[in-house]
Amino acid sequence: MPVAKKMKVWAGLTAGDLRSSYEVALLTRASIIRCMQMKTRGEGVEFWIGGPGEEVHGAATGLALHRAVTEWAGPNGDLALFCHYRSDALAHMTTVLRGREDYVHNYFRQALSRATDEHSGGRQMVMHLCQPHLGIYPVQSPVGMQLSKAAGYARGLQIKGKKGLAVAVVGDGTTGESDMHEACMAAGLWGLPLLIIVTDNRIAITVDPEDGRGIQSYEKYAQAFGLDYFACDGHDFKSTIEATLEASTSALSNGRAAILHARVPRLMGHSSSSGGQFDLDARDPLIEFGAWLADEGVLPSSAIFRRAERDKRKSYFDQHDLGSLMNEKLEFVRAVITDVKAEPTPSGEAGDVWRFTHPPFPRAIEPTPEPKSRTRVQYNEALNLAFDRILANGRAAVWGQDVGNRGGIFQVTAGLRAKYPDLVRDAPINEPMILGTALGAALHPDLALLPEIQFGDYTLNCLHWLVYAGNLYWTSNGQVAPNLTLRTPVDPVQGGAVYHSMSVDGFYGNIPVDQLRRLWPSAYRRRIRGPSAPAGAQTSVSHADGTRAARRAGRRQGDPGAAQIGRAVPAG
Repeated sequence: MPVAKKMKVWAGLTAGDLRSSYEVALLTRASIIRCMQMKTRGEGVEFWIGGPGEEVHGAATGLALHRAVTEWAGPNGDLALFCHYRSDALAHMTTVLRGREDYVHNYFRQALSRATDEHSGGRQMVMHLCQPHLGIYPVQSPVGMQLSKAAGYARGLQIKGKKGLAVAVVGDGTTGESDMHEACMAAGLWGLPLLIIVTDNRIAITVDPEDGRGIQSYEKYAQAFGLDYFACDGHDFKSTIEATLEASTSALSNGRAAILHARVPRLMGHSSSSGGQFDLDARDPLIEFGAWLADEGVLPSSAIFRRAERDKRKSYFDQHDLGSLMNEKLEFVRAVITDVKAEPTPSGEAGDVWRFTHPPFPRAIEPTPEPKSRTRVQYNEALNLAFDRILANGRAAVWGQDVGNRGGIFQVTAGLRAKYPDLVRDAPINEPMILGTALGAALHPDLALLPEIQFGDYTLNCLHWLVYAGNLYWTSNGQVAPNLTLRTPVDPVQGGAVYHSMSVDGFYGNIPVDQLRRLWPSAYRRRIRGPSAPAGAQTSVSHADGTRAARRAGRRQGDPGAAQIGRAVPAG
């Protein structure tokens, strides 16, 4: 069958598309194996982690997502990827489709901790990707956090009225994390343009499904949240392309998020700490894809990568017939490694170590009020006015427990939902969801997020989010500074008892969250300033007694829009 005729059943893919995907998969495999070998041989790589076996799935997924978003939303459509550490080929394919050919350079720069590493400046281990300008958002070590970040980013697309899709990729082991429940809850409640891809290799680090995950059916799980469900064989390029196109197009056009369940192989251990032996007895999608391309006449048989006679005394590549394309990729990888080894490592002398420790605090000039325009208001009234002004530009949002109908903690957000129904939302009683999705939305550099948790005591299950947010500017080498301010009241109140009276300042005072501080209402205006200048994450604590008195009719005098916000007078 002629290649041109065969292409008609491939949703418009050409022989060039197939060859490009295969070459990305080959180059990704070459990089993964070479990186693991460098770790084993003590050649400068201190730790390896990655996804051998998922190269074909990743390349097909990257191509399908790019096609779906571009065709549905146009060239300015926003495709945001929230990968995990096994998403090597997905990230690689995405960079190629966006016109970049330096993925392998940055892969080894991070693996070898070079200051030139675009993802993190040499501050993160390999596969902790971060290239927001290419739609690749920060990969973090704690598995599962990408789920709430993706859901929040999708909510940000809604706030901005922008066409696009957020995609979170997780392994089946990660679905045992509470993050899965939180993201699906947000997706179901808010109708998010979100696609969750579960790459199921039936192993959670080293644990089998009967001990490693509680979800028995991803289809029924999706249905429980009102999400759509799709499945594919991640060993197969065609199955992956078709299912990913269908799932992503559905999420973009139907107003419902979706779960895509992909069965993939596990060809090596979780990381270098699990051992670097490659499973040559398992199905290898890269071998199968190459054989299919040769059968279809897309590539000559001399070009493809094949498995050869097994001999455990030999290295991985020596147990394969490389073919002309893999030979070419290995030569390229060798040259890249030589170049990268000559590049500098971070150093204190060069100022690399402490650069981007925290984003600059915003500077804004408040107008000097006329004496007769001053008004005496309670602290919570001043905060309400500050929030009102921040929300008025349409580039900020508030969500949390009872912030809408009830008016928030001590009535700080009273009346704002009626005025800004799309920007002020009540959220489930789930503090990590509130903060995690807010951080995801704040990854839009032109959005400011003001999540609210009812008492400081109930932020304790958000500690990992606060630590992560506080480190993000540094670990991303200054690329990501989420404009996020968490507001929560603290300190004892009469009758509060445990969990309504603790001061969390001591817990959070030593984590890098842009200095936990008590913000005066005027500081909100200075922090949450222009749309293109994020200020980094911050936790705002306010004394419960100073804000707990209800707002009284008539206390705010004059035109609220003309009132100047200065230091608030606490309720007496």
